[in-house]
Amino acid sequence: MTPGFRILLIDDDEVDRARVLRALRPEHEVCQAATAAKGKACIETGFDGHAPDVVLLDLRLPDADGLALLPWFTDLGLPVVMLTGVSDMEVAVETMRAGALDYIVKGNLTAESLERALQRAVETAALRRAVADHQAEIARQRDQMVEQADALAVSNREIRALASALTLAEQAERRRISALLHDHVQQLLFGAQILLEGVQKTPEAAPFRDRISKGKSDWLGVIVGARVVDCAERGGLGYRPTATAHVFDRF
Repeated sequence: MTPGFRILLIDDDEVDRARVLRALRPEHEVCQAATAAKGKACIETGFDGHAPDVVLLDLRLPDADGLALLPWFTDLGLPVVMLTGVSDMEVAVETMRAGALDYIVKGNLTAESLERALQRAVETAALRRAVADHQAEIARQRDQMVEQADALAVSNREIRALASALTLAEQAERRRISALLHDHVQQLLFGAQILLEGVQKTPEAAPFRDRISKGKSDWLGVIVGARVVDCAERGGLGYRPTATAHVFDRF
């Protein structure tokens, strides 16, 4: 057997309320109210601060119309079973359209029919809450995915910006190295020219002076200059006849 429910019973007829109470299982906890105002107060005080699991609401009350009062409870997420003294299909359809989960004619009320109506209303309300929670979770995950997609797009833009900056930096570094190499080569060529001119002035270079002069502007002169630089560096920039003679062997 299922546990008892917290039931809010709102009916202005004391005899009808007694009939409902007799039909209820003793496990149920009931807060009774004869008016709409007292029924609303029961929600806050009747169950030690807990909301009722289900509302049994009379269609006609002295201070309110049951159909007009129905949305007030359904907006709170409370399942409502309507009670009426007349069997009218149109009224039944109207109450169900207004949000009631079931409809009971007081004259046909039995313990079994009342229990079925209460059980069905509580289970339907629980299912609706579960569906609403699931939909809210789906919406939350969708929003999270949108945020992640936006963050990913930002990251991709940052990566592209970094890649572009890296490319520019590499190009700048290549230009810098190229300029350094160009300056270095110019310095080597200038040094080679100076050294070659110095070699030409030595006595050993006399037989080859004309050929050396003709080769200053070609790559052979660069190679000779580089070798002279090498000899000069290894010789402490001093004159070494053997190194100079070796250079002239190339001619």
